[in-house]
Amino acid sequence: MLTIVVSSGGTRMARLRAAARTVLLAGLVGICMAAWAATPEADHAVGTLARVDSGQSRIVLSRDSETGNAVGQGTPDNIYLSPSTVITRSGSPVKMTDLKVGERLLVATQRSGNRTQGSRVRVLPSTSPGQDWGRYLHGTLRSIEKATRSVHIDQAETLNFVRIRYDDNTRAFDADGKTIQLSSLKPGDELDMAVRKDVKDRTATKVVLLPPHGGP
Repeated sequence: MLTIVVSSGGTRMARLRAAARTVLLAGLVGICMAAWAATPEADHAVGTLARVDSGQSRIVLSRDSETGNAVGQGTPDNIYLSPSTVITRSGSPVKMTDLKVGERLLVATQRSGNRTQGSRVRVLPSTSPGQDWGRYLHGTLRSIEKATRSVHIDQAETLNFVRIRYDDNTRAFDADGKTIQLSSLKPGDELDMAVRKDVKDRTATKVVLLPPHGGP
């Protein structure tokens, strides 16, 4: 008679190897998840400078803008700057302390946890001295209607549809202040504009073409 003997030690060893593989795999997944969570999320913000806090290397950005037929304002954004943050006005470098409350800014940001860090700050040519709260509009161009001399915008913060007139005094720029033609704008372009409200129809005084995804 042939007798077959199965070693229980071999079974235990196989189980130990399987358990070790499971632990190793779980560890690798945990490391990858931790690395993913620690990776800063790149984005950009557009708003009006409300405060410069040099002591904490922080600026406070107000998202005030037109929201349909009313004025709306989101929660102010605290954005922290570092010595490596590039700050420009009309394409020329400036210091954080040179920024002025009321200026319109485009900030390339990275968010990690609850903290938003600014990697680049542009002072936009849509800045209009003395511009009252709520007289800016940031959004995506849906169309330019030449017959009615108007631009149709989907506002960034609310996705509300907004219609803004333009006239012979409306000027268009790129983010660094170089003059461009309003007719060169196309659907899908991200825009920021200063808007007059002391006329029958809200009319853009300045239209700024923002770079794709906020920069560079």
